[in-house]
Amino acid sequence: MQYAMIFALGAALALGVRAMAVWLNRNWFLQGFAGDSSIHFAMIRQLSKDPRSRYVEQYVIDDEPISYPLGFHRFARLFPLHVVRTRPWLPNLVIFALFSGVFFAYLHYIERELLGRDGWAVLAIGATLFLLSTSNLIFDGPAIAYVKLSERLLARMACAAHMLFLVAGMIWNDPLSLCLAAAAGALALISSIFARQAMVFTIPLLALFLWSATPLWVLAASVVLAFAISRDHLYRGLRHTVIQWKLYKTLTKPAKWVRSMLSTFVSLKELRATGTLRRAVWTMIHREPVRLFAFFPELVLLVAFALCSAPLDGLRLFLLAPVLATLIVYVLTSTEAFNHLGESYRYLEYNLYFLFPVSIALLAGHVASDLRNLGIALYVMQTLAMWLVFQFIAIPHLRIWPKTDVLAEFIAAARLPDNAVVFPVSIGTGADLCARSTCRSFWYQPGVISTKLYEDYFEEFPFLKRDYRGLFKRHGVTHVICSKITLNIMDTWTYDFSPLEKIHESDDYVAYSVPPDMRAQ
Repeated sequence: MQYAMIFALGAALALGVRAMAVWLNRNWFLQGFAGDSSIHFAMIRQLSKDPRSRYVEQYVIDDEPISYPLGFHRFARLFPLHVVRTRPWLPNLVIFALFSGVFFAYLHYIERELLGRDGWAVLAIGATLFLLSTSNLIFDGPAIAYVKLSERLLARMACAAHMLFLVAGMIWNDPLSLCLAAAAGALALISSIFARQAMVFTIPLLALFLWSATPLWVLAASVVLAFAISRDHLYRGLRHTVIQWKLYKTLTKPAKWVRSMLSTFVSLKELRATGTLRRAVWTMIHREPVRLFAFFPELVLLVAFALCSAPLDGLRLFLLAPVLATLIVYVLTSTEAFNHLGESYRYLEYNLYFLFPVSIALLAGHVASDLRNLGIALYVMQTLAMWLVFQFIAIPHLRIWPKTDVLAEFIAAARLPDNAVVFPVSIGTGADLCARSTCRSFWYQPGVISTKLYEDYFEEFPFLKRDYRGLFKRHGVTHVICSKITLNIMDTWTYDFSPLEKIHESDDYVAYSVPPDMRAQ
């Protein structure tokens, strides 16, 4: 009964924190689906139509079936489709509350069952640090994915739970924790490509630092369980992930609009080019390693407590080993050679999201009370100050989101037929179109990356072939819709759509009709 009450308390507090985040970021959702949310909605809609679907029917590129992890989408499919469309933040709101409730209950389990104490210190400190972490307060840039319709939150929480349960199970030789680690790892593996990378890159290093095969055995158990759930779908996903590593580095990464979004270390040249102090500071906190200290004050607090604590019979080693392993991956993926393997800071988010507050809570009892209180107070002050600055000063200055769904309005004004086949500029516009209509457009089946895909469809990612006539005839293209923002950044080449008939134009988009003789299949 006590664990149920603590679970309910954790879930309720998490609902309050996340509901506030949704409300503060409510304007983001006025623009409709954008970016990867469009793809996730199309996948959820397809699975709602047929749970056994192997293809997203609206995506015309269908050389191979979906290989993208579907754990999140199968969960989101449990909600009515119209609810997902109108409240795309709801699935992640529920996920955050459920995992937070489990986290609170597990904090209590550590204190009562593993430490054998009757107090509440671990729960109180761990829960406070978790709820007030920058990861749960600030949703700047790509971090909005943890609120909107995306698999990232489920993946992060499952991956972080895997690491927490694994470390706790090894510290106290607790079979229940190790079993939970295997289950959480399996959930992460069937939910996210990045979670797979975070586990596969970090766990071997953790096993090496602890000189123990247990992390490898638990990872193997997670893989077996994930295969039992997903079978050939997981195999296809792993195969395409390896292919993507190579192709992203050689074909996608060279595009300048892709390179600008990759993790890099801060450079003086880049700072000088910003022109103003405000822009220089903004750039600096979004480059490594400044971002590490700005957005992860838990790391500084954990290291301070570890250095100042009394001898703990190896506890510090178990708590710091996963941090060191993750930091090595972070540094490597911040370099030019490996930054195609995803945003480097996300490895800390995925691996240490739960372990940071738990480790600090465990070490807090072994440092002087004055230092403990000062450290926690400074942590809370920094995270709240960061939240205030980002939420009410920095982010509103940068948020120029549409107040309405501009693309949906454009589709209606252009009178796009329900059975239209649209050539988009860029390909991301194609995914956004499919999320708002029944038309078909160009996007590849999620997770499927191949050399043939690039050769057959792309001039350079994310732009389809410059000589579009072959694609028009191959797929029976009836319309072209271009994002003007995208057209404006194409400074080295552009498309010649003069043979087409312009049918509608707005401040943001332009649409063309394809003559029948150019679209015949």
